[in-house]
Amino acid sequence: MTFEEPRQKKLGLRGFCFIQRLGVGAHGEVWLAEQQKIGRQCAVKVLRSGAVGAASVRQLSEEASRMGQLRKHPNRVE
Repeated sequence: MTFEEPRQKKLGLRGFCFIQRLGVGAHGEVWLAEQQKIGRQCAVKVLRSGAVGAASVRQLSEEASRMGQLRKHPNRVE
């Protein structure tokens, strides 16, 4: 998986078409993607190679859990 601007390509995640890079952080990048089976847009965090250790996976899981519990947040899109 690369971090170049995609040309409507899948970047290795089956069922998702990556549209646009939304942001870059310490552990990787966040992309606007379309879940092709249901035609829904979502944000997908792609971890950098080398950043995928047990601590990073745990931190990502905790972050996803916290975001899932939020009802209203300026960075959460329904």
